[in-house]
Amino acid sequence: MAGTNARRKQCTSRAYAVLPMEHLALEAGGASFNRTNLGDLIVSPALIAWGSGALRTVAAIEFVLPTGQYDMHAALNTGKNYYTARPVFGVSWLPNDKVDVSAKITYSFNSPNNDTHYHSGNLFHLDYSAGYAIMPKVHVGLSGYFVKQTTDDTQNGQSVNGDGFRGQAFAIGPGLRYQFSKVSVEARVVKEFFVRNRPAGEAMWVKAVNRSDGKGRMMPPQKGGIMPRVTARAPQDAGTAVARCLG
Repeated sequence: MAGTNARRKQCTSRAYAVLPMEHLALEAGGASFNRTNLGDLIVSPALIAWGSGALRTVAAIEFVLPTGQYDMHAALNTGKNYYTARPVFGVSWLPNDKVDVSAKITYSFNSPNNDTHYHSGNLFHLDYSAGYAIMPKVHVGLSGYFVKQTTDDTQNGQSVNGDGFRGQAFAIGPGLRYQFSKVSVEARVVKEFFVRNRPAGEAMWVKAVNRSDGKGRMMPPQKGGIMPRVTARAPQDAGTAVARCLG
């Protein structure tokens, strides 16, 4: 139609895998514990991203495999020793080259831990972020998450602690991302509030992303600023991962 500018929607499909390296520290009862090891492997056989103009969306299904270090007698574990399946939906609003507002929703279905006969309840998780490019290669912003357990934890078929030990938390904090020629480096710090039935405190994440496609070719620069993240909660929660696609 004359006088009308039509924007063609873009749609891509991908698969991905994330294997985190984790460092944990705990002080309790006058004792200190530290653990650094690989976490659980996260894989997605199907991811679809679509959108046009400023609005971008993504949907995926993720599976968390119990490949991380785990010892039922240890104070800290980087693996959870159970499987998780979770649908993922994300949306980002990118009105210009400087502003990025994003959110991601997941819902986790967990299998029992066969070593302890503990079954962690299902978990709703909302991640959010707002970023701004103060320089072409530097993004700053705020990010965080809200998690709420929707079903009871059980052990040997009985609700834990009489109330199912349902956890929740809200977190918020600053973030910074710098884009090098081939690698972007991101750092974020968050503090938790309104915590119930889970460890509370502050956390810091540092992440590097290589823009190469594995064949020596450069991928397009990552759009937007401080990215949302996917996390998983468990009684000795260590698994964290990041996955995002915005076409």
